[in-house]
Amino acid sequence: ENPSSEYVDTLKRAAEPDAEFRMSWGPEDLTFELSLNQSEGLGIQGDRDVAVRQLFREDDFRQAVSHALDRDGIAQSLVRGPLLRAWAGGMAPGGPDFDPASVVYYAYDVDRANELLDGLGLEDTDGNGIRNFPADGPGAGEDIVLGLFTSEGAAETRAIGDQVVIMLDAVGIKANARPMNSQAELDNNATGQWDMKISRVDTNSLIFTNCNNYAPLTSVTPNWNRAGEGERVLRDWEQDLADTITAYCASRDATERKELINHWNYVWTYHNYAIGTVVGRKGLALAKRFKNIPAGLPPRQYQWVESAIMSEILWTPADEQKQQVRPETVPVYTTTE
Repeated sequence: ENPSSEYVDTLKRAAEPDAEFRMSWGPEDLTFELSLNQSEGLGIQGDRDVAVRQLFREDDFRQAVSHALDRDGIAQSLVRGPLLRAWAGGMAPGGPDFDPASVVYYAYDVDRANELLDGLGLEDTDGNGIRNFPADGPGAGEDIVLGLFTSEGAAETRAIGDQVVIMLDAVGIKANARPMNSQAELDNNATGQWDMKISRVDTNSLIFTNCNNYAPLTSVTPNWNRAGEGERVLRDWEQDLADTITAYCASRDATERKELINHWNYVWTYHNYAIGTVVGRKGLALAKRFKNIPAGLPPRQYQWVESAIMSEILWTPADEQKQQVRPETVPVYTTTE
């Protein structure tokens, strides 16, 4: 699940003659997304926050951010080769109902990003290389400087965040990245005091397992448009998402469900509700001596593999059993940080 630190080393070790395990790869469901806080009523501490939220609610701004991201470059910066690739957002390609035709993808295009930002009246009025909020709005001509939270528990979010900072800077948007631990993130979500976040999402292939998270169906979902003070006003397409997810999660007709979820995916990606960055596959290292493991078992589907199978059904031939996998060996943990 951590491409930059685990993929290559694991593959190399699995290919060695004395390897005790084999690798099993799941579907493309390892997704990393960039969310922009679009709540108008939660976490607003002043005019600056009002200006940022208004900007984030503009379709053209989110589209400009999407165009500013070199997703292929981000993927290669994490791990060289074909293990990761660009992802537009929405449903993970590994989802059983995924239809590529439902995806609206705003490819890397710095010129188009700049054109969209110019069209929003975001110009560098003081010549310091950073665009400014319009002088007649709540931002009062200040530099557009945004916070970007990443996760201490998911190293890839930090690496992706560093790349996003560089790419936004190229179109005149300054972002400051900062990692958070899990408790700080929970507190941060509750207060709504954040601008942008990079998150690893493990449920994008099976939307029906977390219906409330994929449309504004409750006061706290999605996380980037929580209800706060006053009435939460949904944009027309947000209401479409809510209606579609409600119908999808209630339906038991396979054909109807596929049509509904791909309509949802089209609306989500068309409007960049949350912006995708890269997608890959989770890997499962299976001991070669273990028997009775179901073929094609994914590393994670409804939950992680160790909770998805009954350990009681696994067995190992007597002549392959071991008291210790690595006798006379003491593990040594190192860090590069």
